[in-house]
Amino acid sequence: MNIGKKIKELRKEHNMTANQLADLCNVSQSVISKLENGQRVADVPTLKKICEVFNITLSDFFASEDGFELVDNDLRQLLNRARKLNSKQIKSLTDFLKTITDVHSDE
Repeated sequence: MNIGKKIKELRKEHNMTANQLADLCNVSQSVISKLENGQRVADVPTLKKICEVFNITLSDFFASEDGFELVDNDLRQLLNRARKLNSKQIKSLTDFLKTITDVHSDE
């Protein structure tokens, strides 16, 4: 897995600059740049901070090679937003999605 590439992909998916990510992680912009360009090895504390910014776990970060990459960007964004919902909101969203898919399956 190319960790730097993954960091850059996550950053771009969230429409974030390297400076913004650096600020949120309390590191310098050059640290983010070096990580993304493979000029620096990512340490666990920095990776944890990056994952917190993107609301994912370290497991999620490294799971990408096993299938998360196969999910297109729109679905990935939906999944990332759904992770922030409480159980009642998830049920409402699920019910809503069922109505949409039922309508499209009838066409």
